[in-house]
Amino acid sequence: MRYFVTPKQTGVALIQVLLITSMLLILVVQLSKDAREQVQTSLRLKEKAELLININSEVERVKYELLTTSPNQLGVSPSGLNFYSEPVQRKDLAVTLQDQAGLLSLASSFDLLPRYLNLPQGNSAERGVVNTLMSWQGLIANGNVPAGFRGGYMHYSQEVNVIPGWQSVDSNDSNLTYYPTGFYNPALSSESILYQLFSEEDVQSLLSSRQSGVLSPNISVNSNLFSGENTILLHSDFVQLRVTGQLNGREFAREELVSIELGSVSLLTSLSL
Repeated sequence: MRYFVTPKQTGVALIQVLLITSMLLILVVQLSKDAREQVQTSLRLKEKAELLININSEVERVKYELLTTSPNQLGVSPSGLNFYSEPVQRKDLAVTLQDQAGLLSLASSFDLLPRYLNLPQGNSAERGVVNTLMSWQGLIANGNVPAGFRGGYMHYSQEVNVIPGWQSVDSNDSNLTYYPTGFYNPALSSESILYQLFSEEDVQSLLSSRQSGVLSPNISVNSNLFSGENTILLHSDFVQLRVTGQLNGREFAREELVSIELGSVSLLTSLSL
């Protein structure tokens, strides 16, 4: 028996071959795309892991520097790191240090807080917020403080937020610290704090000294930067350390509050925040 293939059958077979070929091509393309995406994902994870390793290594390197060296009175260490929050580039990483004495302590900066928080001097209602803050820590007697006040230095923002009247204050301000330093050092303050507390002439004088690396004796004598019982040129034992790096438009960081005796060789504690 003879079979004859008609042109119509030939056309159908050709279409079937083309469909199968197209499906195979689509499958190959998809597999190639998945493979490329997996390779790209692996590369991104590798780059991220390398960046995190570099960040962690830099954090430990800076800790060692804190253990073995001390900053000068202007808050600059022999290695060039400063203690007043100006980032210092080390290769592809930015290192920021902030001595807590350069921030306004909620446990000791009561003469400066009203000025910084824009609370009118002499206004008893507004000043009462700061007085309540002091009373809550047991630092002064205040009959308006509810029973069961803390009676000690506060270390967490949650403790501050329960104080009556404090809800209207931005207690999450990065220029405020919950760690008790016992004093305030303007030489370790960022410009954002200085310009809110002191005259532009005083601030410019201090910034000029920072740039030259020499603390002018006229600053402590003629300006009001270092006036006040608790305003002195000393460092605290608390330093905020932050190391950041950029990868594909994203920022990765490690931040710690290091409690350390500056210039000594004993690291007291290190708290990851």
